Amino acid sequence: MEETKTSNNTISEKKLKNKLPPVRTLIEESWHLLSSKALKLLILAALVFVISFLIVIFFAIIGLVFGGISLISNPQSVGIISILIIGFIVAVVALTLAVQAAYVLILGDVKDEGDEISVISYLKKGFLYSWKLLLLGLLTMLFMIGGLFLFFIPAFIISIFLMFSVFILIIENKSVIESVRLSAARVSQFFGAIIGRVVLLWILSFAIQMIIGSFNFDGNVNGAAVSLSVIFSILVGWFSMAYVFKLYVHTREAYDPEKKSSITWIWVVTVLGWFIGGLIIFGFMSATKNINVAEMIKTASNKAISENSVMSNDIDTNMETEESLTDQVLTYMNVMRASSGLEPLTESQQLCAYSARRLKQMKDFEGFDDYAGFYEDMGNQATGSTFFRGYSNIVNIVRDRQVGETEAATIGASIVKEQEDNAIFKSSFSDTCVRADDDFVSIVIGEKSI
Repeated sequence: MEETKTSNNTISEKKLKNKLPPVRTLIEESWHLLSSKALKLLILAALVFVISFLIVIFFAIIGLVFGGISLISNPQSVGIISILIIGFIVAVVALTLAVQAAYVLILGDVKDEGDEISVISYLKKGFLYSWKLLLLGLLTMLFMIGGLFLFFIPAFIISIFLMFSVFILIIENKSVIESVRLSAARVSQFFGAIIGRVVLLWILSFAIQMIIGSFNFDGNVNGAAVSLSVIFSILVGWFSMAYVFKLYVHTREAYDPEKKSSITWIWVVTVLGWFIGGLIIFGFMSATKNINVAEMIKTASNKAISENSVMSNDIDTNMETEESLTDQVLTYMNVMRASSGLEPLTESQQLCAYSARRLKQMKDFEGFDDYAGFYEDMGNQATGSTFFRGYSNIVNIVRDRQVGETEAATIGASIVKEQEDNAIFKSSFSDTCVRADDDFVSIVIGEKSI
């Protein structure tokens, strides 16, 4: 009877041991860990800032020693420039990886408070893990890209399975492949519990960032607002790292090594994803070499450009530099009409048809006075602002591309004279409009006052 009771207790203890703690406990432990390590993390961040600044200064001085800007313009200096760039990249990558390892070493430190290790020692030790972290990062990238080619979901799942690999690599001092295998094995035993806790962490982090972003600051404290946002972002990042670390610790303790697992499926997904990705890339490259497909892509691109960009390449190719400002305006109008499937305006109607249409709109909606002169209304009534808004899209663009300045002749009379029939009601308005084309455009773009 006692043996049975003892056996039941052993089974209960094993079941209890093989469970992850509730989220509340995980958050409390993470906060306690972060509070105890905050000073070291802060010192490490400051130390990294100083080292990064010194790296930039060092390579800047080296560049000046070798000739500065003249080094760039000298074709024979390509080798020196390449060495400097490669050296800078290597230094930055090595520092980044060492810092990542140092953060993990600080969080995983189990020594008593009286036997603490300095932050510099953590960073020095972090450099010893740089090459292993680099290999792990490349292998993880290989897996992730393969998963992305299979429509993203496999990449997300793989990222969850490999989330403990960095901790295993550094704290347990395992090899790259063994770290990946152990991470996948431990996550597989608690996948549902882990993904639920990770998603909750993402939601909390996102909510905190949204709350910070929702604060309205006055213009005088924009600097303080940015600083506060950066500080909170750093704290959220540190807490997230502590949270995942505590999740790793509990998963390691609850893991049953007797249950076998394999990462073969990750390799299969990766190979399949890269194979599909290779087919996609090869198909795209083959399609671009096909004349019909290339022409279709070019046509679609030109259409998109003409719809979304007012000038784009159509105007540049259709406008000649020797054209007058008025001719450039008219060319633009017809290019835009052609992109909409409309017939171009005739020579005598080009500018006049557009100006007459705008005047008709002003008459219908703004109460245009038929008996007043055209430029009097433009200068003295609200109709002028309506016209300028409708015409500015053309003249501003043309003016940006204008070579030199257009010298318009002195205006001898208004486009629509007093005591004269209003041109907007005539079947042909070319005579009235063409007479003052250059002056008309000069007034509209502000080169000449009314």
